Amino acid sequence: MVKSALKLYYKNWRLIFIPMGIIYLALILSMLFLFSGLVNILLQGASESFDEIYAAVSRFFVDSDIGAMIDKGYAEQIFSETIDMLRANGAMVAASAKSRLTLSVFFVMACIVFAQKLTRSMLRKDARWDDSRRGLIVIVFRYLISTGLVFLFTWLSFLWVYSLLFTVIVYIVLSAITNLFSTWFLHYHNYPMSAILNGKSVLALVGTRLTTFFINVVSVMVIASVFSMFVGILLGIPLFAYNSAVNDVIGLEYFKKIIKSKPTLSESQPAQEAKKEGAVSAEKA
Repeated sequence: MVKSALKLYYKNWRLIFIPMGIIYLALILSMLFLFSGLVNILLQGASESFDEIYAAVSRFFVDSDIGAMIDKGYAEQIFSETIDMLRANGAMVAASAKSRLTLSVFFVMACIVFAQKLTRSMLRKDARWDDSRRGLIVIVFRYLISTGLVFLFTWLSFLWVYSLLFTVIVYIVLSAITNLFSTWFLHYHNYPMSAILNGKSVLALVGTRLTTFFINVVSVMVIASVFSMFVGILLGIPLFAYNSAVNDVIGLEYFKKIIKSKPTLSESQPAQEAKKEGAVSAEKA
């Protein structure tokens, strides 16, 4: 399976420009959204803080009499209230900035997922989508898992420094299982599911994904050492998206090899009965 993945990987290398274009555009848009929002938030926060300070000064020097102005307790009260308002304003600015950052990260991650799905569809142009309902179910199932992983990474990125590594491992295992299941569900559901979705096939696909993932990591490290870490990450993100798309296609190729290598593998009983009924109907006609 590793050999098939590497062959498909290098044969269709031009398709890497699809995730590159989508991801780089997403990065540009997210940066514009983030920085424009931060500028507006900071300007608004500065304006509100200035108004609060101006109101406190006016209250002390204009609205207060001489007796209140020389009262130490009154001055400390106004100063304390002003500091509390400035802190509350700063907390609101920080919350707004964090919200913008979270939306930007989620948008980029969602575009990475979309780029991977689009690249995979280009690699699988010859795949049979013989049942639109089954195809729709698989699409919804895959996107639910992908979206869940995006939310998981976005949430963990603010809590745990190793969140990316954890998310990648979880993604590799879950994507291997969902890839094998969707391949059986879409294209070979007439055969027993245990023929493809078993421990051996899952381990084989996970091993393939880990091997290609390691190759990508080494490639990114080489690029980063020659140029810079920024360039390595910038080229590594679409590279991993392309690699994920290639690994998804391997599930279909793997199932084809299983069917060819096991001539005794028969279709499931419901499928055989359906074929018999169809043959009988054709004879009667």
